Amino acid sequence: PKPAVEWEDNPAIHNLPPAYANEPALMLTYDVTKDYRFEGKGIEVYYTMHRIVKVMDDKGIEMFNKVSIPVGSRTRVPLIKARTILANGKVIDIPKDMIKVTKNEYGQYEIVFAMEGVEKNAEVELLLKEIRSFSLFGSESFQFPVPVLSSHFDLSYPKDLVFEEKG
Repeated sequence: PKPAVEWEDNPAIHNLPPAYANEPALMLTYDVTKDYRFEGKGIEVYYTMHRIVKVMDDKGIEMFNKVSIPVGSRTRVPLIKARTILANGKVIDIPKDMIKVTKNEYGQYEIVFAMEGVEKNAEVELLLKEIRSFSLFGSESFQFPVPVLSSHFDLSYPKDLVFEEKG
């Protein structure tokens, strides 16, 4: 299995592969892990998502300068970090007090915040860790409005659980 996703202390800006030069943005990395664990009288799902997006034009900036993450009412979020890495290498961390929990128009909870300093050729990075309640149903979507350079999905669970999947 791939090692647990963490944050690079000193991120370096990525070179843009020429094939994607005309895209509004490019998802450089999209990694998700789901770890099902028996805890107490139930099952908890430890979910981690890490993504890095390079934005190339105004449309890409508009797509990724705001973050909205839906969360279930019983979901705990022990970690959320976000930052913008400018083309010149300067890093702008999003302070915790800028990250808000709100309810959307459908009454569902969501985490919302604006990325700061997003400009052409900048990278937007997000690291999210959640502890979710177990559900018998669910899905993990890997479909995006921009090309994805690299993605990884890792699922771990006790041998007593059985999963069905389709691609």
